[in-house]
Amino acid sequence: MAHLTAFENELDQLFLDRTYSIRSRLGLKKRGRQPRMTRKKIDHAIGKLQDLTTTILARGLAVKEFDNNANPKKWRKITGRGWKNQKGLFEQWFQKTFPK
Repeated sequence: MAHLTAFENELDQLFLDRTYSIRSRLGLKKRGRQPRMTRKKIDHAIGKLQDLTTTILARGLAVKEFDNNANPKKWRKITGRGWKNQKGLFEQWFQKTFPK
């Protein structure tokens, strides 16, 4: 969650820096020096956003793959010989799993 918040904060700050002149003309922000939007600053912000995006997506994929591989398979094997024994075991399992 921290990476997602950092991504949103970085994107918001970049947007605020870019729209400073319009907001100051409208009277929304009057104090402080106008931030400079240089190519270097934009490239640095893009690189940081790409790193955060990669981290967020890699974490999500890792969690999904772990859940797929770590969870045990859900299957029921009816054991015993003969249909009477299998039916009895199945009824025991059914009563235990789905009580009335």
